[in-house]
Amino acid sequence: MTEEVWGIPTLEQHLTQVGGTLPDDLHDQIIAQGKAIVPALLEIFNDEELQVADDPEGWAPIHAVDLLVELRAEEAIPSMVEWVTVLDLMSLLFGKLVFGLKVFGNVVVEPVLQAYCEEDDPVAQGVLLEILSGLGCRDERIFELLIAQVDYDVMPGANNLADYGDPRARDALHRAFDRYEFSCGPDYTMAGQEVIELRDAIEALGDELTPEEERKFDDVLAQKEKQRKRIEGSSSEGNPGEEIPVRIEVKPGRNDPCWCGSGKKYKKCHLDADRAASN
Repeated sequence: MTEEVWGIPTLEQHLTQVGGTLPDDLHDQIIAQGKAIVPALLEIFNDEELQVADDPEGWAPIHAVDLLVELRAEEAIPSMVEWVTVLDLMSLLFGKLVFGLKVFGNVVVEPVLQAYCEEDDPVAQGVLLEILSGLGCRDERIFELLIAQVDYDVMPGANNLADYGDPRARDALHRAFDRYEFSCGPDYTMAGQEVIELRDAIEALGDELTPEEERKFDDVLAQKEKQRKRIEGSSSEGNPGEEIPVRIEVKPGRNDPCWCGSGKKYKKCHLDADRAASN
């Protein structure tokens, strides 16, 4: 540990001047201060004015989270759990919190489960389930919540069960696949995505679709392609006075397919880049 531990003003000054890249020498100086620097890092992370500040000040709480996670500062977990349920899902700080809580592993199970039970916002609950599914630990309470999720929110539910990695979830995934009914709104790009995510999850857990499910999968993709041609054809041929379906551009969710067409989930493709660009 260094001879002198920085106070909040000194640490904040350093972190608010560096912008998006924390220099190696500054990183090393902070980490060398060990647990003694944790209270100052927590103070900066919890500073609401800094959280919404523009570049470069707005990077300070983000760097603080990275450093707290690297220091395995478990005293930061309650604040991290609290903030992850209220921050904008597209913010870079939110992404850092989700990643960081997963890094902590088993020690976050209880606080995250408690937050889930106390939370009444379905979006916040979904975030907490994503964290629980990626901790790499087995807990029947988590498993039961994830099995329930796939019944009411198919795509994130399938993704979370795949991340959790328990083969027992295969039956629930097959049931969700079998009861799926194709529907298509104005944005045909998302139509049928549920069966794609369910198939990926089933295969991730070491299983495969039945022949009947394969036929259903092919039929869903055929219906989606038919809908695409109908909408794009109507848009290009539109007759005067004829109402033309309009494709609505929808910002993808974290577990939705990436807008770039890579086939990857948005959170594993362009999400971080989009967050950085908007920060």
